[in-house]
Amino acid sequence: MPNEIEIENKFEELFQIGNSLRIEGKLEQSLEKYEEAATIPISDEKKIITLLNNLGSTFAELHRYEDARIVFELASDLSQKNSFTEGQASAFANLGFAYQVQGEKEKALEYYNKALAISDEVENKSIRASIIISLGNHYVYLGQYEMAERLFRKSIDVLEETQDKFALIRVYNNLSQIMLIKKKDIEAEDYLKKSIKLSLEIEDNLALQQLYKNLAFLYMVTDRLPEAEDYSNKSLDATLEIGNVREEASVRFIMAQIAYKKRKYQESISTLLETMELQHRIGDKHGSIDTLVLLSRVLIDIGLVDESRQYLLKALEISSLAENSYHKDEIVRLLSIIDKKNLK
Repeated sequence: MPNEIEIENKFEELFQIGNSLRIEGKLEQSLEKYEEAATIPISDEKKIITLLNNLGSTFAELHRYEDARIVFELASDLSQKNSFTEGQASAFANLGFAYQVQGEKEKALEYYNKALAISDEVENKSIRASIIISLGNHYVYLGQYEMAERLFRKSIDVLEETQDKFALIRVYNNLSQIMLIKKKDIEAEDYLKKSIKLSLEIEDNLALQQLYKNLAFLYMVTDRLPEAEDYSNKSLDATLEIGNVREEASVRFIMAQIAYKKRKYQESISTLLETMELQHRIGDKHGSIDTLVLLSRVLIDIGLVDESRQYLLKALEISSLAENSYHKDEIVRLLSIIDKKNLK
């Protein structure tokens, strides 16, 4: 019969293995270790709360948002019971994110503000900074980029002091996306390269895959196509190593865009068809609309207007089913171009 110390050690071992796997981007394996740790009966409820917050975050990274919300609510309830401010603040911020991705903006803001209200009581500076970053992410989601930028810059002061490289990677990446929106391409590139440097230092493979992809996208939209191609290949290699199908589809879509810009139409078409297959496997309706619209553009450019129409009509159908109105104007515009070509 194992004694209490042996039980605590087993819990800690599984928890740390789960953390390491999560940093490596091996989310399914990380989840298994966290769930195994959760079955071990330990007396330190603060450790259980920390585990629950990490477990919920892993569910969220796997796009299992309802599971994430349930786990974060457990962490919040247990934190309140134990007067554990650090765990409570993290759980509130995590619940804000869970509601955000489910489209409940007001509920999300409510929980982010709850987290912010008690963040000054949190001794751990990295956790305090992560709450500020979470609120910043929500303002990005709301399209309030100036407010988001102020919050991200505020968090950097804390994170650089604590040398929390894991969090710095993510806030630099967030700032790069705001700089890209503001068309400050040089600053966007600088923040991405800072993030990549830190990711390589701590071997954060999950972040590297995303950062390589974001840098490829930046180079693609600024017509630095050889660099875009280089970083999209790096991102794809990292993604295949991790085994994330959703991210693989996302990277391949960027590769198809690069090929299209380079007028390599057949390469773009074959890559888009691969992307569609991946999106079908994971049920990514919103992503598949992007893919179908781009595929239609390529087909119009090479004169295959009838084939293009078929894909556009499919995109329109999915768009209606997914209640996604974002692409409808573009789909209608492309159908109009096809009609004009047919008239000629």
